[in-house]
Formats: sequence, C-alpha cells, structure tokens
Amino acid sequence: MDESIITNKDISLSSEFPIKIDKFNFKKKSFIKKHFHQFCEMTITTGGNAVHYTNSGSNAISAGNVYIIGSNEYHAIEVPKNWTLYNIYFLKELLENELFEKIKSPELLNFYIKNFIISEKTFEIKLNKKSAGFIESLLETCGSIPAEKLSGKFLILKNMFINMLIIISENYFTQNKLVMIADDKN
Repeated sequence: MDESIITNKDISLSSEFPIKIDKFNFKKKSFIKKHFHQFCEMTITTGGNAVHYTNSGSNAISAGNVYIIGSNEYHAIEVPKNWTLYNIYFLKELLENELFEKIKSPELLNFYIKNFIISEKTFEIKLNKKSAGFIESLLETCGSIPAEKLSGKFLILKNMFINMLIIISENYFTQNKLVMIADDKN
C-alpha cells in the first residue's frame, strides 16, 4: 500500500489558525490510501458507512462514529458506496492550550491528555443519537459562517471544538460507567 504524508501546509493549518473543518460526501466506492498527517484529525460520520484501517486493525464506521487520529498515525479508509462525514483538522497545541485554560475537572483533563495529547493510538467512540445530532448541527452552523468573518470564525470554531470534546467525553464516561467529578464544590 502506498504511504503518504499530509502536511499542515497542505490543508492551511498554522499557529494563527490551528483548526479547519471540511465536509465530504462520497457517493461511490472509494479508497483513501494509507497516509498520516502532521496534525490531528477528528472524523465525525453523519451518514453511510466505511471501514477505517489503522495500525491496530480495521473498524466499521457508521453514523455517530467519531475517530480522533493523532499526528503521525497511519490510516486508510475504504468506502463501499455512500459516506458523509466532517473532518476537523487541528494542531495538538490548540488542544493543549485550550484544555489547560478551560478545563477544571482533573478527571476530564486527565482523559484528554491520555487520549488526545500523549496517545499514539486512534480514539474511537459511537455517540448516542442526541449527541451525534447536536454535534452535526454545530458543524453545519460553523460551515455556514462566511470566510470574510475569519477572525470571528476562529473563535467560534475553537469554542465549538471544545464543546464537541466535552460531548464526546460525556458519552465516553457514560458508556464506560465512569463518573466525572464536578469541579464546583458548592
């Protein structure tokens, strides 16, 4: 299998604008060849299905699946027919800076650090329908913001990204019967 690298420059990521969202709608059988990136990627499937190949094996993807793929992790995707998804590309520094600034719960902070910052493995979760619908509506809203509002768009994307991470972590904690301890001791 041919292997390639996708750089920050290839998708216009920089320290000034460390996040980007793309929507894809595959209508026919496709194969995305084995590759890795210098950045992190969150894939949110909103319809159809595909198969995701990583160093750990293969997993079926369908609506509600979220994958967070770290930088430098090889992966490939096979699309049998129809697949609709959002890709959120982000620099790891965005996650580190935002988490340390906004997250007060030690358990939640540890969850993010373990799964998204220091992990070399793909994180995967199947969201419940309500969470998947909410995240999809957030992404649709962000996609409709005109490019000329770029400086404001970055703040909106950054806040939306943090909200999505919180929703994803709440689903993870619920599915794994873990308890998040609130940081408010009142």
